[in-house]
Amino acid sequence: MEGRLLNMVEQLIIQKKLAEKFSEIKLKNPSYSIRAFSKKAGVSSSALSEILNGKRKVSVKIVKRISDRLCFSPKETKVLLNLFPKNKLKESENAAYAKEFIQLGMDQFHVISDWYHFALLSLSETSGYKDDPMWLAHRLGVSSKKIKMALERLQRLNMMRRDRQGILRASGEEFSTTDGVSSVSIRKSHSQNLELAQRSLDHDEMAMRDFTAMTMAIDPEKLGEARKMIREFRDKLCTYLESGTKKEIYKLCVQLFPLSHQEKSL
Repeated sequence: MEGRLLNMVEQLIIQKKLAEKFSEIKLKNPSYSIRAFSKKAGVSSSALSEILNGKRKVSVKIVKRISDRLCFSPKETKVLLNLFPKNKLKESENAAYAKEFIQLGMDQFHVISDWYHFALLSLSETSGYKDDPMWLAHRLGVSSKKIKMALERLQRLNMMRRDRQGILRASGEEFSTTDGVSSVSIRKSHSQNLELAQRSLDHDEMAMRDFTAMTMAIDPEKLGEARKMIREFRDKLCTYLESGTKKEIYKLCVQLFPLSHQEKSL
């Protein structure tokens, strides 16, 4: 009986986490449906409805898939997987190292997935830059609390450090991610880029932005060379735009994706 109760509690925690995620997206988009959420989560709409209503149990495999598709942070994924007895981390002499490793993964996850981290690095290179969380928050339209946490992460990763005058600036250092961090965080980053583009479309004057699109019939075998050309164009444009006096921060997103589905042989 006790085992069943524990199992029920575990399932309720997972159920609550999914419901919170759905509500979070729903707040941004009131028309967002369960069907759309299930597609994003990688499960059928009927299965997701049963999970949310407590009529279906969730396996470790499903938790891993949902965590990946919904871009849960390493810490969130770890909490969910630890609900299953076989996945619980063992206490050991390396507990301090494990904690440090998880912190590193979390820092890397947020730096890649939350756009304002790299914006802070670029903003520190502009004229008139102020090493002040309130000023930075105003310039980027982000809460000062998020800015302060972002600055702490960037310093822990040595991506920002104080110069001789004591001003916090980009250090120029790069980093490689821990396993499992990169793919999920990059997916979340791309999703945020789309939201930022929509915000610019709604609020920025046409003279301050440039949105273009083309629809074309292509030879898929040329996609490898096309990706190379896109990277070369991106780098060339970046070099040109950064050569003058740096005053504002911009984001360049080049998107090439299929509209037609691959034809399947019968």
